[in-house]
Formats: sequence, C-alpha cells, structure tokens
Amino acid sequence: MSRVVLLGLDGFPHRAISPGLTPRMWALAEAGGRAAAGGITDLPSSTDPGFCSLLTGCYPRTHGVRTTSWRYARLPDWAGVETPRVPTIFDACRTAGIRSTAVVGDDRGLLATGAASRRWPPNGVI
Repeated sequence: MSRVVLLGLDGFPHRAISPGLTPRMWALAEAGGRAAAGGITDLPSSTDPGFCSLLTGCYPRTHGVRTTSWRYARLPDWAGVETPRVPTIFDACRTAGIRSTAVVGDDRGLLATGAASRRWPPNGVI
C-alpha cells in the first residue's frame, strides 16, 4: 500500500528547504514528489484560505473560507465562513475507507480534520 505525507508549513519559505539546511526533508521530497518551485497559494495569501484550498482542492469562492479568523472572533458576512463548506481530503479518505491521520497545531477546527481516522493533538491545540 502506498502512503502519502502531505506537509504544509505555514509561512515557511521555499528557499529554506535545501540539501544543506534540511537534508532529510529534501531527501524525502526527492524520493516522492514536490512542487519544484514551491507552493503557490490562492489570493488572498492567508493561512486559512490557503490550507482550505489545499485540503479541499477548491478555490476560496467554492470552499467559502476567504480570510484567516482568530479564536473567539466573529467573522463579518463578507469574510465567508470559518470552515470549508465542501468535503476535505479527510472526508474523501473516510468515504473510500482509507485511514488518514492529521497532525496539526492550533487549527481551531477550521481545517475540518474531524473526519481523519486519527488526529493529534485531539483538540487541535498544542
């Protein structure tokens, strides 16, 4: 069975991944697959819309997350929604009977990782 690791490093510059700086990460990327020019995000280039696009395969206009929200703040109507309104890769895995694991740091639930077979930390906050 093939395994996939999807690694998203928020705010991490592409130039920081190299054979000299991160040899193990570089070797893993070379052995598998990677975006040679680094990741390209949708506009707005913001954490929440970008990760939701990555996890849903949809543009912000479709998944609905158009801004990065902060804990306990209410989004104005123009800013969209806090969690994607379409299924994520974790939902697709669950539907197909494929196990998935989400390891996240303080995603406040916005990445909709609840459908993952396993999740760490359990409440999404490190």
